[in-house]
Amino acid sequence: MIALKNFRNAWKMATPILIQNSSKAILPPVFKTQNLSYSQPKFSFSTENAKKEILKITTGEEFENNVLNNPKPVILDFYADWCGPCKKLTPLLTERYNKSNGEWIFAKVNIDEFGDLAEAFNVSSIPTIVLVHAGEVADSHIGLPSNEQLDSFVKKAVDLGKAK
Repeated sequence: MIALKNFRNAWKMATPILIQNSSKAILPPVFKTQNLSYSQPKFSFSTENAKKEILKITTGEEFENNVLNNPKPVILDFYADWCGPCKKLTPLLTERYNKSNGEWIFAKVNIDEFGDLAEAFNVSSIPTIVLVHAGEVADSHIGLPSNEQLDSFVKKAVDLGKAK
Protein backbone atom coordinates (compact mmCIF):
# COMPACT_ATOMS: atom_id res chain seq x y z
CA MET A 1 0.00 0.00 0.00
CA ILE A 2 2.87 2.36 0.80
CA ALA A 3 4.41 1.78 -2.63
CA LEU A 4 1.09 2.59 -4.32
CA LYS A 5 0.69 5.77 -2.31
CA ASN A 6 4.21 6.85 -3.26
CA PHE A 7 3.40 6.08 -6.89
CA ARG A 8 0.27 8.24 -6.77
CA ASN A 9 2.18 11.13 -5.19
CA ALA A 10 4.95 10.82 -7.76
CA TRP A 11 2.38 10.73 -10.56
CA LYS A 12 0.74 13.94 -9.31
CA MET A 13 4.14 15.63 -9.27
CA ALA A 14 4.87 14.40 -12.83
CA THR A 15 1.55 15.50 -14.35
CA PRO A 16 2.58 19.15 -15.04
CA ILE A 17 5.75 17.93 -16.73
CA LEU A 18 3.78 15.54 -18.93
CA ILE A 19 1.33 18.28 -19.89
CA GLN A 20 4.04 20.82 -20.65
CA ASN A 21 5.96 18.33 -22.73
CA SER A 22 2.99 16.35 -24.03
CA SER A 23 4.49 15.87 -27.49
CA LYS A 24 7.57 14.10 -26.08
CA ALA A 25 6.02 12.69 -22.84
CA ILE A 26 9.19 13.17 -20.85
CA LEU A 27 9.03 11.36 -17.54
CA PRO A 28 10.76 12.73 -14.47
CA PRO A 29 13.77 10.75 -13.19
CA VAL A 30 11.69 9.13 -10.45
CA PHE A 31 9.86 7.00 -13.07
CA LYS A 32 13.04 6.07 -14.88
CA THR A 33 14.95 4.82 -11.84
CA GLN A 34 12.28 3.30 -9.63
CA ASN A 35 10.97 -0.20 -9.97
CA LEU A 36 7.24 0.36 -9.72
CA SER A 37 6.36 -3.25 -9.04
CA TYR A 38 5.00 -3.97 -5.60
CA SER A 39 6.24 -6.83 -3.50
CA GLN A 40 5.29 -7.79 0.03
CA PRO A 41 7.85 -6.28 2.44
CA LYS A 42 9.70 -8.77 4.58
CA PHE A 43 9.67 -8.08 8.29
CA SER A 44 11.25 -9.95 11.11
CA PHE A 45 10.49 -9.31 14.73
CA SER A 46 12.41 -10.45 17.74
CA THR A 47 11.38 -9.97 21.35
CA GLU A 48 14.94 -10.62 22.48
CA ASN A 49 15.82 -6.92 22.81
CA ALA A 50 12.29 -5.59 23.24
CA LYS A 51 11.97 -2.93 25.89
CA LYS A 52 9.53 -3.55 28.69
CA GLU A 53 7.51 -0.83 30.31
CA ILE A 54 8.97 0.61 33.49
CA LEU A 55 6.20 1.71 35.82
CA LYS A 56 6.38 5.16 37.35
CA ILE A 57 4.48 5.24 40.62
CA THR A 58 3.05 8.69 41.36
CA THR A 59 -0.10 7.99 43.38
CA GLY A 60 -1.25 5.75 46.17
CA GLU A 61 -3.75 4.11 43.83
CA GLU A 62 -0.99 3.24 41.32
CA PHE A 63 1.10 1.85 44.15
CA GLU A 64 -1.73 -0.31 45.43
CA ASN A 65 -2.75 -1.60 41.98
CA ASN A 66 0.71 -2.10 40.46
CA VAL A 67 2.81 -3.06 43.47
CA LEU A 68 0.81 -4.32 46.45
CA ASN A 69 -1.77 -6.24 44.42
CA ASN A 70 0.66 -7.48 41.79
CA PRO A 71 1.14 -11.26 41.73
CA LYS A 72 4.69 -10.74 40.44
CA PRO A 73 7.51 -9.39 42.59
CA VAL A 74 8.20 -5.69 42.07
CA ILE A 75 11.55 -3.94 42.38
CA LEU A 76 10.89 -0.38 43.49
CA ASP A 77 13.63 2.11 42.70
CA PHE A 78 13.40 5.16 44.98
CA TYR A 79 15.29 7.97 43.23
CA ALA A 80 15.48 11.70 42.56
CA ASP A 81 16.28 13.44 39.28
CA TRP A 82 19.18 15.33 40.89
CA CYS A 83 20.81 12.19 42.38
CA GLY A 84 24.02 11.11 40.60
CA PRO A 85 24.11 7.50 41.88
CA CYS A 86 20.42 7.15 40.96
CA LYS A 87 21.28 8.08 37.38
CA LYS A 88 23.88 5.31 37.35
CA LEU A 89 21.52 2.72 38.83
CA THR A 90 18.62 3.24 36.42
CA PRO A 91 20.36 1.92 33.27
CA LEU A 92 21.76 -1.04 35.23
CA LEU A 93 18.30 -2.05 36.45
CA THR A 94 16.72 -1.31 33.07
CA GLU A 95 19.22 -3.56 31.31
CA ARG A 96 18.48 -6.45 33.68
CA TYR A 97 14.74 -5.84 33.39
CA ASN A 98 14.81 -5.89 29.59
CA LYS A 99 16.76 -9.16 29.66
CA SER A 100 14.33 -10.78 32.10
CA ASN A 101 11.58 -13.14 31.06
CA GLY A 102 8.84 -11.21 32.82
CA GLU A 103 9.23 -12.82 36.24
CA TRP A 104 9.34 -9.42 37.94
CA ILE A 105 8.21 -5.82 37.47
CA PHE A 106 10.37 -2.70 37.60
CA ALA A 107 8.83 0.43 39.10
CA LYS A 108 10.35 3.81 39.90
CA VAL A 109 9.33 6.24 42.61
CA ASN A 110 10.58 9.82 42.50
CA ILE A 111 10.91 10.83 46.16
CA ASP A 112 10.45 14.51 45.28
CA GLU A 113 7.07 13.77 43.69
CA PHE A 114 5.85 11.02 46.02
CA GLY A 115 7.64 11.59 49.30
CA ASP A 116 4.86 9.98 51.33
CA LEU A 117 5.67 6.58 49.85
CA ALA A 118 9.37 7.07 50.50
CA GLU A 119 8.51 7.89 54.12
CA ALA A 120 6.31 4.81 54.41
CA PHE A 121 9.30 2.68 53.31
CA ASN A 122 11.67 4.58 55.65
CA VAL A 123 13.83 5.68 52.73
CA SER A 124 16.54 7.80 54.32
CA SER A 125 19.07 7.74 51.48
CA ILE A 126 18.88 7.30 47.73
CA PRO A 127 19.09 5.33 45.65
CA THR A 128 17.17 2.71 47.57
CA ILE A 129 15.78 -0.38 45.90
CA VAL A 130 13.06 -2.42 47.57
CA LEU A 131 11.80 -5.83 46.53
CA VAL A 132 8.07 -6.16 47.24
CA HIS A 133 6.24 -9.44 46.85
CA ALA A 134 2.74 -10.42 47.97
CA GLY A 135 2.33 -7.01 49.60
CA GLU A 136 5.43 -7.38 51.80
CA VAL A 137 9.04 -6.22 51.64
CA ALA A 138 11.18 -9.20 50.67
CA ASP A 139 14.51 -7.33 50.50
CA SER A 140 16.03 -3.87 50.19
CA HIS A 141 19.34 -2.22 49.40
CA ILE A 142 20.46 1.32 50.19
CA GLY A 143 22.97 3.05 47.93
CA LEU A 144 24.44 2.14 44.56
CA PRO A 145 24.93 -1.64 44.55
CA SER A 146 27.84 -3.36 42.87
CA ASN A 147 27.05 -5.48 39.82
CA GLU A 148 27.24 -8.62 41.96
CA GLN A 149 24.90 -7.18 44.59
CA LEU A 150 22.46 -6.05 41.91
CA ASP A 151 22.55 -9.45 40.17
CA SER A 152 21.85 -11.13 43.52
CA PHE A 153 18.97 -8.73 44.20
CA VAL A 154 17.43 -9.34 40.79
CA LYS A 155 17.91 -13.11 41.21
CA LYS A 156 15.77 -12.93 44.37
CA ALA A 157 13.03 -11.25 42.34
CA VAL A 158 13.32 -13.87 39.59
CA ASP A 159 13.19 -16.71 42.10
CA LEU A 160 10.11 -15.21 43.79
CA GLY A 161 8.51 -14.77 40.38
CA LYS A 162 9.09 -18.39 39.46
CA ALA A 163 7.91 -19.69 42.85
CA LYS A 164 4.32 -18.41 42.46
